[in-house]
Amino acid sequence: MAKSKKQHRTVGGRLYEILAREIISGKMRPGQRLVEDDIGKRFKASRTPVREVLNKLGKDDLVELVPHRGGYVKGLTAKDIEHVPSHPSPPLSGTGPTTCRPSCLTCSSGTVAGARQIAKTQRGRQG
Repeated sequence: MAKSKKQHRTVGGRLYEILAREIISGKMRPGQRLVEDDIGKRFKASRTPVREVLNKLGKDDLVELVPHRGGYVKGLTAKDIEHVPSHPSPPLSGTGPTTCRPSCLTCSSGTVAGARQIAKTQRGRQG
């Protein structure tokens, strides 16, 4: 019996998808610190995939990386949500082309509308 795509995903691919979804959905708040050790314990992942995922989230503008301090969730704006790419960004090392694709890249218009509302709410809290 063939394995599903989900079973073929790497730890880093799954971790990226989960964290990206939590950031975009608002479950993780802007400014929230992302500690490598905490993430590793939560997902039972070693340091290398956690570090790769944080770097990838930084490249995708979901996390701000501060040298010697770690990563912090960035606040999303409506403009950020409008410019969510319709294709996956380059995968993490050792992952296939679709393994690092956050769910937001294939989301429905209702999900995008909800994400825009979250971004609007976050802007109101920051100002």
